[in-house]
Amino acid sequence: MLAVLTLPLLAGVFLVWFMATGKGNPAPTQDEIEEFKRNREGHKASQQ
Repeated sequence: MLAVLTLPLLAGVFLVWFMATGKGNPAPTQDEIEEFKRNREGHKASQQ
């Protein structure tokens, strides 16, 4: 019975710790990914 109560509590504590210590840079949005791809393609074309 104690494990049933303790596991969700530990999972919650771990989740809060994981979110707090995560990297400062959030994942790029889809628009940012597309812009990066366009910039990279243009850069390759200008080098040739």
